[in-house]
Amino acid sequence: MTTKTTTATKTNTKATKATKPKAEAKTTTKAAVKPYADILKTALEGKFGPLVQRFYASALGYHSKKGTSFPRAQTANHALLAPADAITALEKHSKTSIPAGAGWSQKLFDQMVVEAFGGKVPAKQ
Repeated sequence: MTTKTTTATKTNTKATKATKPKAEAKTTTKAAVKPYADILKTALEGKFGPLVQRFYASALGYHSKKGTSFPRAQTANHALLAPADAITALEKHSKTSIPAGAGWSQKLFDQMVVEAFGGKVPAKQ
């Protein structure tokens, strides 16, 4: 009898384990790395100086009103600065503002808007 009881207990334990709902697999999603969005945020916070801050605030306001879609076709042939190079360029221009017509600065702005807002500047930032 003892053997049958032990066997029955083992069978019941297995049945219990089988009917327990399995814990859902944990899904961990890492935040997407968006260095250009971070650079824009830093610029708007004034960390590259007030001239750069005003420049980007003004550009966002202008393109928001205009309804510009990014990236723009006019910047397709320009090279995008690496994030570290972009930071260096913004620090360099902190006392002189950004050359708005320069291809590198337009391409950089386009990439910032794409990462920060998905390609359209919202009405209010």
